[in-house]
Amino acid sequence: MKTICQLLLFLSLCACGTTKQTTLSTTAASQAMQTTQQTEILFIGASHNYPKEVSQEEFQAAIAEIVNFAPERFFSETLPTDDVEAMKAAGERIIKTRALLKKGILLESPKDIKARLTADPNNLKARIQLAVSYLKKYDQANSDFQIYQLFNALERLKPQERKLYEEFISRSYILVDSLRIHGRVGGRNEYNLLAFPAAEKLGLAEFLHMGNQANTDAFHEAWGKIVDSYQTLPHEAISHSRTLIEDAMLASGTAIPFDNSEFSDLGDYFVYAVPKKYAADKQAAQDYERYWEIRNQNMANLIDTQLRDSGVAKAAVIVGSAHSRLMKQYLKEKGYKITPLFNGAIDENLKAYTEQLADFKKLFE
Repeated sequence: MKTICQLLLFLSLCACGTTKQTTLSTTAASQAMQTTQQTEILFIGASHNYPKEVSQEEFQAAIAEIVNFAPERFFSETLPTDDVEAMKAAGERIIKTRALLKKGILLESPKDIKARLTADPNNLKARIQLAVSYLKKYDQANSDFQIYQLFNALERLKPQERKLYEEFISRSYILVDSLRIHGRVGGRNEYNLLAFPAAEKLGLAEFLHMGNQANTDAFHEAWGKIVDSYQTLPHEAISHSRTLIEDAMLASGTAIPFDNSEFSDLGDYFVYAVPKKYAADKQAAQDYERYWEIRNQNMANLIDTQLRDSGVAKAAVIVGSAHSRLMKQYLKEKGYKITPLFNGAIDENLKAYTEQLADFKKLFE
């Protein structure tokens, strides 16, 4: 529930710690609408760290929704492989993991490795080779996806056989413990719990990248100026809004559908409306919102570039739910049909709360 958590933190005048940033003109969006095929996108607003209270049944229901949608392409909020400097600046895990690879590793061509895996999905030597091949190319999503499948396969082996494979991997490529520590194995993130299980069930070979980390420093500078310039806030209204948001979260009874609800998208509006109205430094407040808009616009562009004229009928996008409101808007402007995960299943249950939040919005317009 990242968007709502951001809002609650903002209303408490606490730094939310979210990295936001990079924009396109509406003219470009209008031109895109004229040429984009009607590709349908399943949009999955997710959390980067799901609390333990979110049940396995809820994850399984979400995975089933993704599998039933049957996307031909799956987009990940990871940086493109040619954006290595941004990875280093952001401290991405792949930089550390890649540095731990054994020296002088000899690999077959990715094409040959993939052919071996296609012929035998249980070929663990080919699986680790493909993971290493992606690591070498700075491909975070696909190295993680292969590592995820590798560890699932290792768990299915008898203990002695598993030990032999792990010793082989540690001796030839990278310490198995390093993969556990630096990969997404066992974490409660959206990839380990949603995207990877769904992609494996669908038989998808790769993820596509659409992450963007431009203007990070400028964004944080703007946020610092906002905090320093706050003068007064309507505490009664803010107290009311906090209660409303908390009540809606409890009423939903679910985390993943809530993250993909109309209420959650509307809540994201206030993350930028509050500083624009109440921070004394209006320029910083405008910059703060602008950097976030630019980042979301860039991410929508990366999706559009890879889907346009591809002939793909259905694609899935998984991204932190704080991106949902703007990215869905920008993708719709480009002509894509957007279907939210669970397709607004709890919107009717939250209708009264959404209407109250919409009324609260009027104070900021």
